[in-house]
Amino acid sequence: MAKLEPLIQKYQPVLHTLETEGARVQPLYVDGDQLALTTTVASASKNRVWDSIKSVDPTCADLKHNTQVVPATGFMPYRAAPIFPKSASISTATPIETLTSPRPTVLRTPTKSELGRS
Repeated sequence: MAKLEPLIQKYQPVLHTLETEGARVQPLYVDGDQLALTTTVASASKNRVWDSIKSVDPTCADLKHNTQVVPATGFMPYRAAPIFPKSASISTATPIETLTSPRPTVLRTPTKSELGRS
């Protein structure tokens, strides 16, 4: 049974191409002796991704890939935003209370007697 790390190292150029093309990549795992790679790419990028796969191993003997192609129009690359900036850590993060705006001014409803005054 193949291990995950050597296969990831072998297919690193493919993973780099997927990243530069803005593809969505599902978590990688080993299925038998093959690296299982499930992606979603824009139709404009599909040939570049396929060329990258063939440049690593034309037979794809140790790669099981499932690539879904979606139209280029309306395709939004998914980039996961970090929860905290790279320079911050959980212990130095600003508490939520300090990030919220100050308490809004509450306007009270005038009484009937106050409405009658001019």
